[in-house]
Amino acid sequence: MKVNVLDLQGNVVRIELPKVFSTQYRPDLIKRAVLAIQSHKRQSYGTDPLAGKRTSAHYHGVRKGMKRIHGRFVPQAVKGREAHPPKAKNWKQKINKKERILAIKSAIASTVNIPLIVDDSIQEMKKSKEMKNFLERIGLKE
Repeated sequence: MKVNVLDLQGNVVRIELPKVFSTQYRPDLIKRAVLAIQSHKRQSYGTDPLAGKRTSAHYHGVRKGMKRIHGRFVPQAVKGREAHPPKAKNWKQKINKKERILAIKSAIASTVNIPLIVDDSIQEMKKSKEMKNFLERIGLKE
């Protein structure tokens, strides 16, 4: 696949692109891969299953005047668990290795459709006036 590249003088030069740029554009795969990567950043939340059951206190035995359903880990009791806590969920999504590679290739290939490709020597410009003249030369006026 050949593509037009503009140099600093506004001349068009055709160059051959690597094979990866001729990959078919698949927005569904790109979206799936991005969502899988974003899901790895999400942290799961939920209650600890052993919440309220771990203690470092010393047990004194029975009939010591405790009137608060001691030792019951039910929601209505003092120091009991929460009634309907949020359940822990695994948010991580997986994507197959070949699909991930194809999504990356497809994302790279979608950049070929950008109408304006400029040579790397544009980064050497130091003045904004030079950039303005260059943009006018290639037909991008205000």
